[in-house]
Amino acid sequence: MYFANAAITSVMFYACLFLTILSLWLPRFKNVPIWYLPFAFTVILGFIARHVTLYALVPIILLAFTTQILRRKHLPLWMRALAGGALVILSLGLSAHLFPGFYNLKVIDSARISADGIPFTLYLNFDKTLVGLFILGELHQLIRTREAWIPMLRSTLPRAVPIILGTAFLSLVFQFVRIDPKVPEILPIWAAANLFLVCLAEEGFFRGFIQKYLTEILQHVRYGKVVALFAASLLFGLAHFAGGTLYVILSTVAGLGYGWVYQKTESIEASMITHFLLNLFHILLLTYPALEGAV
Repeated sequence: MYFANAAITSVMFYACLFLTILSLWLPRFKNVPIWYLPFAFTVILGFIARHVTLYALVPIILLAFTTQILRRKHLPLWMRALAGGALVILSLGLSAHLFPGFYNLKVIDSARISADGIPFTLYLNFDKTLVGLFILGELHQLIRTREAWIPMLRSTLPRAVPIILGTAFLSLVFQFVRIDPKVPEILPIWAAANLFLVCLAEEGFFRGFIQKYLTEILQHVRYGKVVALFAASLLFGLAHFAGGTLYVILSTVAGLGYGWVYQKTESIEASMITHFLLNLFHILLLTYPALEGAV
């Protein structure tokens, strides 16, 4: 009976987390973000389901505090700079699962998605998702109308195609993957986790924070936008060091594409969609996640 109740509360916890993420794109209610309410329920359910403990409240509160400081441009520069540095430390720590108090659910354990691929494991990472949630929820004007979504998609999709094909071509040349068409059984849970957890967190931090604020800092410097783009992309590549040197190179190239799309469209949704489409192309048509021996 206990295990049945634990499973139900876990499902409720993650359902509420996905609802929180989707509510980022809802209009504010009397100038209060809608996502605050489902997020509060998510945290409560996390305690009940034992996915979080009291220790988890420390980085959550610090994330809320630092993003609130950063959004207030009238505050002294030194204060906002300290908040930015703290946000970087928090984001890296949460993404690397260094903060105690989080117990993420493993939904796929050492599965063979491709016959010649390395085993794939998937966690639904609440701690890493917090990074994208707070950065997008507090520091970005997100698209909230159908009229704005349509031109963004029209601008994004033609740019996404060469990024996807170019990165895939390099992956094949470097023998990181092979052509492997398939529709894996895990596709639904993989797609939801990849778009709303992985892409949200990574694009939120690397494009929505690092590239955005570096661009602002270097706005009066010649080629400042280019420097911001390359710096954010290189950091994105280095964040994938666990996959080996080839993975760092390919991730940096992909990051340049995501950053270019973000720069051209001025939309974090555009880089998220491009990131997800490349990952979707990868799992459907190439060895996933990589060939054995390539990592």
